[in-house]
Amino acid sequence: MERRITLEMEDMNISVNLAEFFALSTGGKGKLHEHPDYELLYVPYGTMEYTAGDKTYYLSGDSLLLIPPGALHEQTDVLSEVLRFSCSFSISENDKLSTGMYKKCTSLLAKSLKEPLLLNLHIEELSNLRECLLGIYNIQSSLPDFTDTLIKAYLTVILAKVMFELLKNSNYNGEELENTNENITPRAMDIQRYISVNYSKTPTIKALSAELHLSLRQTERIIEKQMNSSFSALLNSHRIKLAQHKILIAARKGKSISFSEIAESVGFLNYYTFLKQFKIYTGITPAEYKKRCIRGESEF
Repeated sequence: MERRITLEMEDMNISVNLAEFFALSTGGKGKLHEHPDYELLYVPYGTMEYTAGDKTYYLSGDSLLLIPPGALHEQTDVLSEVLRFSCSFSISENDKLSTGMYKKCTSLLAKSLKEPLLLNLHIEELSNLRECLLGIYNIQSSLPDFTDTLIKAYLTVILAKVMFELLKNSNYNGEELENTNENITPRAMDIQRYISVNYSKTPTIKALSAELHLSLRQTERIIEKQMNSSFSALLNSHRIKLAQHKILIAARKGKSISFSEIAESVGFLNYYTFLKQFKIYTGITPAEYKKRCIRGESEF
């Protein structure tokens, strides 16, 4: 169920997606993916194992994992209730006097979150937010009279505490860093999200247009003008990026690799199409890329 809430903090808007807040699971492996948003994973009890790059993160009670945009990651095991939400930051049109919170916030995130970060931080409001959302999902809750105002209040406090923890544990000195996501429009981010979720299926620009409530031509224009690409190019580029990651990690761990299985896992219908696209985007074959990874000549 899609549930997106926008928070306003001075000159900054924070769009929070609660659509997949609850991941009630007793185990299993997730799908390798990335997204254009920041993601926060919270384990109130039990354990959870996540991999990002060649690192493994173990979460337990009161653990939070912060994942930056573009970081490839996957759930490898869950023995708990996992709560997650994603958020993106944009500058608002607020005309009132501001302390420059948007630039400070995005600079701090860029400085502190170059890769996923595990925080052992007790935030009481996460439990309160969970109780609010239990009511929304028609699960018994001790807070039946939830409101959007209350949810926004909890989210604001949660994100403020996370930002304070990042500031406290970083060497951030207030310098403004270039924000690479500043010029990415909300529509472009929605397109990136669609591809990151559906790459292993049979995604189409027609289905994307329907999801965005746009015409086919409007969607094509956004991809062409704002992303300087085409839908098929975005999709194939994403799939090859995932394939490179899988080959690199397997090579580093000394595991055998089936290129046909990798091709299928990232959404290609057959190995020959995968081989053709891999050479287009990397200039070499998967086998040559594997050899470079084994020799330590390739970094992803």
